[in-house]
Amino acid sequence: MAARMFELLRPEGKIFVTVFGENDPGAKNMDSCISDCAEHVRCYYSRQSLESIFRAFEIESCDVTKYLDDTHGEPHYHEVITLVANKPLGVTK
Repeated sequence: MAARMFELLRPEGKIFVTVFGENDPGAKNMDSCISDCAEHVRCYYSRQSLESIFRAFEIESCDVTKYLDDTHGEPHYHEVITLVANKPLGVTK
């Protein structure tokens, strides 16, 4: 997936990726109703694994954020990882 994104992105183009982190409650208990969208999420990532997947890019930032969700069930925290990266100038593949 990242290889195809790299191929399609113009040099110096920017990519934004947001994924659920491996410490999200949905990752720990995929059978529970703790997360409204857990049943639709196929992968949960660590910061290191996401950086590794996008290693061909120049990573500008990779931030882990936890936010309180009190919209359903017991209040709990979700973990989201946001990566911002650029395709290096002069690299075509």
